Amino acid sequence: MDFQKYSELKKELEKYFANVIKERFRELIKENFDFTITADYLTHRAIENVLKNDGLDVYGMNVNMDGFQLLLDFDSQYLSINNFPFTRLVVEFENDGNYSVFLDEDSLNDEWIVNLEDYYKRYLNTNETDFLIALKEIEQIHLVMRLKS
Repeated sequence: MDFQKYSELKKELEKYFANVIKERFRELIKENFDFTITADYLTHRAIENVLKNDGLDVYGMNVNMDGFQLLLDFDSQYLSINNFPFTRLVVEFENDGNYSVFLDEDSLNDEWIVNLEDYYKRYLNTNETDFLIALKEIEQIHLVMRLKS
């Protein structure tokens, strides 16, 4: 499968996870009125606690003067999918130079950049049918996880 087709197919799932992550942050902001994401242990734990029922773990954070990336790993339930096509889920935020991101209710109305990353370029060896099946299974596993919680 070529990269353009791969990008088009995964776009809906990226939007789906962007909405899921926004809703979890909405719950966090509702409790605290705002939330500042910084690359520290307390932020790491707070985000991990909010996303644990969605099967996402905080792998780490990339921070520079221009941007802030939240790197999320998929838990073992997702990884059990045959031909699981992604390495990580990356949420990108703009950074004002303070090496942190301030979130409030208004921030949740903005469009968030969420990318499903594949560092190993597995899409080159995956046919479209297998890829579509994997995408559907990812969404189904997430829905089952939400029902269990």
